Amino acid sequence: MGSHARWRFRRFAVSGFLSGALLSAAGCSSTTREISLYKQGQVVVSLRSSAKTGTGPAPRYEHPATLSSEQVGKILAAVGIEEFSFFKWRDESVLLAAEDVPQLAPRLTEGLRKAGADQWVYFSVRNVPKALTFGAVRFSDGIAFVKDGKLNLVFDNIGYVENVDTLPSKMDPRDAKTSENVRLTAKAPEVRGGLPALVPGDRWLGRERTNWLVFDLSPAAATPPEPQPVAATPAVPPVMAPPPAPAAAPADPAERLRRLKDLRDKGLITADEYEKKRQEILKGL
Repeated sequence: MGSHARWRFRRFAVSGFLSGALLSAAGCSSTTREISLYKQGQVVVSLRSSAKTGTGPAPRYEHPATLSSEQVGKILAAVGIEEFSFFKWRDESVLLAAEDVPQLAPRLTEGLRKAGADQWVYFSVRNVPKALTFGAVRFSDGIAFVKDGKLNLVFDNIGYVENVDTLPSKMDPRDAKTSENVRLTAKAPEVRGGLPALVPGDRWLGRERTNWLVFDLSPAAATPPEPQPVAATPAVPPVMAPPPAPAAAPADPAERLRRLKDLRDKGLITADEYEKKRQEILKGL
């Protein structure tokens, strides 16, 4: 992420006022209840729920106790930023600094484990980037919840840089008006995530959301498929060498003597060679 980038997905006061007016006109209102879980150093984690009156069922969430800090850490480390400039989307690196993830992951995991069916988890993290001076801080915050087997991360401030501490938002980032020039993205192949799909008529997902990522928590998404066993190739029996040919039976001595004499008569062997070989044949009788 560029050291001087200032990204923020806060709604304007006017839009917040209009949202409140519309909710009131619809005959329902809500207030946010908050239970602090952790506040130390640069990390804050709390549980939030909505005390809602009026029509419509309250959202219900699923927060599995089996979700590990390692899983959450991999997901947080995969959250990236893209910015639309010069007619194309450009990668702006990851959202959370390397030192942020190990601080936030276990606390966020604890929050998800403790959250009830009507609660979501608020989190924030801030640090001082090395490239910035004069006490400037980088601040990111948002909410997390599990629904339909997927971890949802919805950000309010996204790597926002300023010279004073940013106060945590009390409004739901799902109601925020998001930027058309900045969007979140999942950057790591070991996690399966991306922007949520549009749901026509939904309060939050009825329009495109760029501050919202959804990560699949199913075992198939977290664990690479096991290699399928390869059918064994039938063993080919070794080719047996043919048995050695039986030794030729010794020729008849008379025949051998005749052949020997024929060689001498034709001058192919000397008289001495003839006599020596003839004696060998005779000894073999």
